Amino acid sequence: MFTLFSPRRLVLELVAMTAIAASAQDKSAPAMTLVVDETQGARRIAFVHEEIRVRPGAVTLAYPKWIPGEHGPTGPIQQFAALRIHSGSASLSWTRYPEDIYTIHVEVPANTDRISVDFDMLMENTLSDHQLLLRGSPGIHEPSDGSAV
Repeated sequence: MFTLFSPRRLVLELVAMTAIAASAQDKSAPAMTLVVDETQGARRIAFVHEEIRVRPGAVTLAYPKWIPGEHGPTGPIQQFAALRIHSGSASLSWTRYPEDIYTIHVEVPANTDRISVDFDMLMENTLSDHQLLLRGSPGIHEPSDGSAV
């Protein structure tokens, strides 16, 4: 099932997600920021940029597998493309867990407290040049292994 995300609703949901993640963290900086660029909606592409506070070492990120309101693990992983993970200007290598393609592992170098995650979402459908149909969440969830700061 598709859910229509208006820009206003998407912003409110992103603010709520960031507020929840930050509530258990240090109040000086958000635990995660998320920006979704829908300027290429007519081409059925959305560009996603996330910044996530992390600790050095192994970090596990998770793409949404279970979408609220759906009755199975239907996260649109087939629409997830061109993943890039950086620490400053350095590109970080990443791997997917072989038994769960929704899970991404990355090794965070020493003296790093934040990583940038960029990827493209390939849209199944658009309503117009200004409205997209998005399934689920357009972002990678914060580290699933407790490695967030």
